[in-house]
Amino acid sequence: MYELAAFPTCPYVHRVQILCHEKGIPLNVRHVNLKEKPDWLLEISPRGKVPVLITKEGPLFESQAICEFIEESHVASPMLPTDVFLKAQCRAWMSFVSDELYPKAYQIQHAQDREAAESALSVFREKLDILGDRLANNCFLTGEHFGLVDIVAAPIFMRAEIFKAKGWLDILGMNEHVQEWSNRVLSRPSMKAVLPDDFADRICQQMVESWILSNPQ
Repeated sequence: MYELAAFPTCPYVHRVQILCHEKGIPLNVRHVNLKEKPDWLLEISPRGKVPVLITKEGPLFESQAICEFIEESHVASPMLPTDVFLKAQCRAWMSFVSDELYPKAYQIQHAQDREAAESALSVFREKLDILGDRLANNCFLTGEHFGLVDIVAAPIFMRAEIFKAKGWLDILGMNEHVQEWSNRVLSRPSMKAVLPDDFADRICQQMVESWILSNPQ
């Protein structure tokens, strides 16, 4: 069984957990205190971050590398196309989500004033429109079927769902294609299975100084 160095609210950890749940791969999850990182984590994680997957071959860091290792090592329930071009296209979309959406989602969540929040939200929604164009002709970001691109993106939308439910901010705006995709993806059992019961409360605790927490829309 794999061991996963993790933190309960880390979106990059959730990527790995969702993939393993979808593939039926058991994980021994070992949560760490990121404010007081243990020596054993620093020895196996060059950046001192989670997730780290501990395998019989050795440790693997970086969530996308971990996910691709799991995908290629466990061929049941494939999460990427077999076609070489389509697989490369999916990798490109994973990079887009990681490089363009994640930083802005983080900035929205932790913005300490209106200007910072609205600036990040404006760019975030522009990037969502690009996803919406892809979803106009595809049920999922991976293509016709649910897959790894959807898994990589899903943790952002888990948080967006909390923001909306709490009455803070609907960061998805009016993009129907993205909203419909989010509903489809977040309804999957794997999405709920990886979250701690107090996930929403933990997110709130991380946002005590956030502008959107004290200025609901």
